[in-house]
Amino acid sequence: MTTFLRDPTVLQASVIAIKEPWRNEYDDTTRQPARLTHQLLHPKAVDGERARVALYVNKKIDPAKWTHTAISLDYQILHLRHLRGEQSHDLYIHNIYNEPKSPTFDLLDRELARLGHSQTIEHLVLGDMNVHHPAWGGPGTKIDNEGSELLEIADRHELELATEEGIITWERGQSQSTIDLTFLSASLFHRLILIERADTVQHDSDHWPIRTQIDIQTPVNNPPRRKDWKATDVKVLTKILERDLVAPNLANASKSMIELSTVAFTSTIRHAIEKAVPWAQPSAWSNPDFTPECKEAVKLCRRLRRLHSNTHNPWVWRAYLRARNRKKRLVSKSLKLGHRRRVQQATEKGPQGLWRLAKWARTRRGLYESGITPTLKVGERTAESVDEKTALLSESFPKIPEADLSDIDDAVYPEQLPFPEIPRHEIERVIRSTPPDKAPGEDTIPNSLWHKIVGIPVVLDTLYEIYNACIRTGYNPSHFQRSITVVLRKGGKDRDYRTPKAYRPVALLNTLGKFLEAIVARRISYAMEAEGLLPKSHLGGRKGISTDHAIQIILDRIRCAWGDGFEVVSMLLLDVSGAYDNAHHARLLHNMRKRRLGHFVPWVEAFLTGRSTRIKIPEGISGVIPTPTGIPQGSPISPILYLIYNSDLIEDCADESNHVSTSGWVDDVGMMAAGHSENETIEKLQRASATADQWALRHASVFDKKKYQLIHFVNPRSGLTPNSQSITLQDGTQKEASKAVKYLGIWLDSELTFDTHRDEVVAKAGTSLEALRGLAGSTWGVALGSMRRIYQAIIIPQMLYGAAAWYQPGIMTKTQTHQDHTGIRKDSKTSSVPDQWCVSYHGGGSAQRRITPSSDSLPIGPARQGYCHSDPYRASTRDSQGYAHSSY
Repeated sequence: MTTFLRDPTVLQASVIAIKEPWRNEYDDTTRQPARLTHQLLHPKAVDGERARVALYVNKKIDPAKWTHTAISLDYQILHLRHLRGEQSHDLYIHNIYNEPKSPTFDLLDRELARLGHSQTIEHLVLGDMNVHHPAWGGPGTKIDNEGSELLEIADRHELELATEEGIITWERGQSQSTIDLTFLSASLFHRLILIERADTVQHDSDHWPIRTQIDIQTPVNNPPRRKDWKATDVKVLTKILERDLVAPNLANASKSMIELSTVAFTSTIRHAIEKAVPWAQPSAWSNPDFTPECKEAVKLCRRLRRLHSNTHNPWVWRAYLRARNRKKRLVSKSLKLGHRRRVQQATEKGPQGLWRLAKWARTRRGLYESGITPTLKVGERTAESVDEKTALLSESFPKIPEADLSDIDDAVYPEQLPFPEIPRHEIERVIRSTPPDKAPGEDTIPNSLWHKIVGIPVVLDTLYEIYNACIRTGYNPSHFQRSITVVLRKGGKDRDYRTPKAYRPVALLNTLGKFLEAIVARRISYAMEAEGLLPKSHLGGRKGISTDHAIQIILDRIRCAWGDGFEVVSMLLLDVSGAYDNAHHARLLHNMRKRRLGHFVPWVEAFLTGRSTRIKIPEGISGVIPTPTGIPQGSPISPILYLIYNSDLIEDCADESNHVSTSGWVDDVGMMAAGHSENETIEKLQRASATADQWALRHASVFDKKKYQLIHFVNPRSGLTPNSQSITLQDGTQKEASKAVKYLGIWLDSELTFDTHRDEVVAKAGTSLEALRGLAGSTWGVALGSMRRIYQAIIIPQMLYGAAAWYQPGIMTKTQTHQDHTGIRKDSKTSSVPDQWCVSYHGGGSAQRRITPSSDSLPIGPARQGYCHSDPYRASTRDSQGYAHSSY
């Protein structure tokens, strides 16, 4: 199959239909050596059963003009929309593998009836039918019932048999038959140019490839051109900017002057880019792994296969089998060596190459299917075209929410904090601190270009004038307000990507505006820490604070409550639906003034209003869509604004006198109540939840109470029997208590043994370890030192995430630990992962105590202890406000 899909003749096809494709033993996919030229369409496995059909669609065809539907594991349909003259036509390509006595023909009959047929609706049915009839097998062919059924279906839906009578499509040794068939709509039959057996194509299958050519004009894909930013001529760029750019004086500028200055600035930048940055020239598809020896082996196989087809000489067949097996070994070895060579080349590029390798290894699952958006469905509605899909996705954007703002009108605010103007060195430092290869916004200008030109005095002076004028006047130029929204597939094995909820929208903002947003975010963050403007238990998105600190605070509260005589501590984890999207602008600005940040309110109001976006999917891009509400995800300032937005929730729900506390991590909020029984803590949580509901009314937020999580931590020394009592919320929703809940990536169980968490992290580390096996072996691949760095940067953090909370050697039981050769007790579960790594990388059963020194890798025990010891040190280095100071 690999040889077949690398044949240049095959890759000229608009559509390649495969039956019984090769099965990847590690992933639910098949071979895709043609990923640069064709999009793979492969139905998902169902209950462990794998698909037996696959389509490869040429990327030269406009992806907005075709859609794919998997009817079953053995049946898929490609819908191609094309023009004939001025009239629109629909072509349905049915790719079928028919297992005898299966319902595939019934499904075909149903789909043909559903889709209908006319002069503009046409069908092409092809597949491995596994049926016999003289109509295609020739005189003397035995008639079977399914063959007659297939002919009846063809007659009922006006399909014509295109396969030549008697042509051999399957051949194994001396056995031959005609079972690979092609049917066409009667209206399409007269546009059939040819259908033939492709004898010259090497395929290594007992089925001969069939070439079918039809006279239709496929819609052509015209992908947008892109600039080769790495080939930027910095000298030419600098010369043009120094010649054409003049820094404006915006000391007393109006909003219109700021807008005109921004337009002039961006126009000059684009003009310089046109002159100094060449267009990228994608290279033609080629396969450097396919050596001359492989090509000669393929030619020999073709020659022997044709000779046997003409002579049916058994000695020629045996020679062909020997040549085919030798060719398979050569191609397999060549591809393997090519992969190892690319791994070595990436390794030689240094750390960046290593991390790219590691990312590829861990994210390659499902990579081939992510290049398309399947037909979306919501209820009875379906979306196939770009406009329909983007319209359906845009409906997930919230409308302007209603909030109770009655307390804002008469609000009295404290004295607001003053802020100095933005100096040039701060602008330059923020720009240079941005990652160079982050995805740009609508203007397509990446951070890397600004890194090259920010040192030019006239550029820096212009940015200085524009940014300070924006803050002074409370204005954000329209160039900063436009964005591109890409919809990313959410992770998870059981996601249904036919529903809009399976996608996460992320805004790609123009880089010039993001720099200003980053500057403002840094200033607000510093002010909130220096002045203590946030609740102490609201920890997410704050500098110098990690999830370890948040989990430690929760554990300390539980154990302190136990120590104070409270037998039960119950925790209720809330879930805010569309937290950023539903943020009410007036309430956010009010909260900023409450916290003495009024200096930035005019600019933040301008930043939030009048925004627009365009939704981008692989098939195309939508028109302009207004986004009048919410906080744009993807902006540097979004997390800090949401911290301000929901700080009241953290403060209002806490009640120290009743032993109710709260903790927050951006939009993840938890409430804890201590008491002498589960009934008592449930009553306290019910009152706190009612307070949260009142907050939601004022802030136009929506709690998804079905996703709430409840857990009871019962002191094991209290003698109290856990009842796992449920909670009934104000709206009548009842939530059962769980044995373990996940908060900030840590699994907390009711007895705080963390057995569930260790099981989860070991499984995750094992999955990553298995993925990294594709990068190295005992005799090839990434060098030992580099592999060690990848292991320490990826596997170790996965295993030790939250170790300061769950690693408790003083109280862990003997079943949770084991004694190593030095007599030190170690965690039994996580200690197994380094052994797996040693075996997978070095081969054999080498003991960890011998491998670890040779690989210069710290054993898991000391690594874990060092991680646990460093956590309180990191916490102790923070000041009284919990902030690691940095000047701005």
